[in-house]
Amino acid sequence: YSWGEVPTMKINWDNYRHSSGKFLLGTADLNARLRDYFGANSQIVTITPDSMRINYTTSPGRRVAVKVNADVRPALGWTVFGPVTANVDSVWLYSVDDLPHSLNSVETVPIVRSGLKDTTKFDARIEPIPGVRIIPDRIILTVPVEPLIARKQYVSVIGKNVPNDYTLITFPSKVEVSYLVPMSEFNSEPYVLKAYVDYNEARHARNGK
Repeated sequence: YSWGEVPTMKINWDNYRHSSGKFLLGTADLNARLRDYFGANSQIVTITPDSMRINYTTSPGRRVAVKVNADVRPALGWTVFGPVTANVDSVWLYSVDDLPHSLNSVETVPIVRSGLKDTTKFDARIEPIPGVRIIPDRIILTVPVEPLIARKQYVSVIGKNVPNDYTLITFPSKVEVSYLVPMSEFNSEPYVLKAYVDYNEARHARNGK
């Protein structure tokens, strides 16, 4: 046994299952099975665990949605660009007792992270529910993080609240706008930006600007 593989003892499920939804293998039965397995000349010093008690159900279970409970923040100069996603969108719930009809979703254990500088994956545990087996009980969360890149563009200046018999002319007629975008959006179409001058404010300007 020291140099070979870890031995396996097979137990007939039907011999120890009960109609009450429990599988019970007592100390005496387990001790007898081990003596048969290792031979009559062997001496069993200790057994851990010394008995087995397993709750089981033949219910088909219920598939429910997974809700992500995460508070994730990027480092300075980075942005979380897109939703936090999970590798599965639902899990199976099994219980010896009937599941409440209101139980139609589960949440991950709260995850709080900050200072993220790259797309990051987290191993998240599903919030346990007493008396309920959740499969799978852990999921993988992906947080999309991208660096911010500076971009500039010129936009026209538009007059606002100008009377019908007036014309507002600005110098210059266009202004340069600088902003930050996620790296994947750097080569996308320019954003629709507008710059305004309010006539009601401009008419009271003392220095002409």
